Amino acid sequence: MAGRRAPEGEEELALLSDAVILVCLHRGTRLELAMSEDALTGFLAWLEAAPPGQRVNVA
Repeated sequence: MAGRRAPEGEEELALLSDAVILVCLHRGTRLELAMSEDALTGFLAWLEAAPPGQRVNVA
């Protein structure tokens, strides 16, 4: 995860009011994932639960 941001412009019309956008980098490719704050909590817990030795960067 490289960061998070609030929806902007037309994104605000397409997403629910509690949405947050995660900015991720994977092998040099930028990906953005939109989800609710509750889903974000579960997603971050899942990332942090990676097996030892796995390189997971949670910002």
